[in-house]
Amino acid sequence: MTSSISFKPLDRATMELQKAAIEFDAYTTSLADEVGKDIPWWKWWKKVKLYYQIRRANAKYKLLDRQFLYPGGLDSRPWFKHVVFAPGRWTGYAGATYPGLMESFEDKNMTNAQRWSDIIEARLKAATEFLK
Repeated sequence: MTSSISFKPLDRATMELQKAAIEFDAYTTSLADEVGKDIPWWKWWKKVKLYYQIRRANAKYKLLDRQFLYPGGLDSRPWFKHVVFAPGRWTGYAGATYPGLMESFEDKNMTNAQRWSDIIEARLKAATEFLK
């Protein structure tokens, strides 16, 4: 049995997310470097601006994980909404990576695997846009 399913779009979305994450981490590192500099008191507006930049960056870090939530949840377990990590269907609390996709493969359901590949790709793109 051959499958026409392609993971190239999912691979591209993963690489784009990695690139955005590296750029965002570099940006936050530059903010951390700025905090360490001695800003003169008469340039108080620079300190205020830096404070708000750091708050926005921390909020992005805090809210990033929400970008991986799929409102419909996993098949037969709609209470689990995270598309990257969730408890395994048969492993109790042991985690599964890309659970919707992996469970589709376990069920030998390539149509559903393609569906989950598309869902995961969309959530990865959302996370990438969120970081930009």
